[in-house]
Amino acid sequence: MPDFRVADTAAEHAKMRAAGPAALGVWAMGGAYCMNPAHLTDGWVPLHYVQSWPNGKRLASRLVQVGLWREEHRHGLPGYQFHDWLDKQRSAASIEDDKRKAKDRMTRIRSGSVRPNERRTSDRTSSEPTANVHDSLTLTHTLTPGEELGGGGHQGTARARERPSNRCPEHANTEQPPPCGACAEARRAGEAFDRDRTAETRTCQLCDADGRRWDPAGRHRGTVGPCDHRPLPEQRAVG
Repeated sequence: MPDFRVADTAAEHAKMRAAGPAALGVWAMGGAYCMNPAHLTDGWVPLHYVQSWPNGKRLASRLVQVGLWREEHRHGLPGYQFHDWLDKQRSAASIEDDKRKAKDRMTRIRSGSVRPNERRTSDRTSSEPTANVHDSLTLTHTLTPGEELGGGGHQGTARARERPSNRCPEHANTEQPPPCGACAEARRAGEAFDRDRTAETRTCQLCDADGRRWDPAGRHRGTVGPCDHRPLPEQRAVG
């Protein structure tokens, strides 16, 4: 959006100080009017706009008196022209040209003919498929011949699934990895694994809520080690 520019030397400029704050208020609002995309008048302020402010015409006369504005008609309408407008402000033609270029650029981007200017763009747009983060994670365990599902009161789950890593392969050995979407996916997969594992252990009749086996005689808790969820027929739940 175009803006009306005020130089950092304006506070000490002789014409500004001579005009006074009230007249400079009309001057500033007039500049914003000129830069409004609906107008873009190259520094011409119509009289009807000036008169929309209290004492507007009198304050505009003050601006003319100190040399900040001059009276000028345009298309038969009375108004005021900023002094040396194009020396300090952008022209309507340049603003419209920038708008046209921006519109053309967005059209090309949306059509796919322009790609973001990033160093790794060629890598990301390669025709070769990119490995998904889930390809490197062990989320399930396939039963092999001779491997059993839990029996008795245990709801069938595979034995000894491996917990997935909390990091992606690229940052597996990085002590403090940068923000990484693949690592976030891996971490969520690990958390899901933990939740599933907790649910498994709580349905097993031979271990406690922490996944620790009861001893075979049923007298002590957690003395055998982590439960492998393969209860034998003669083993029973201990209340």
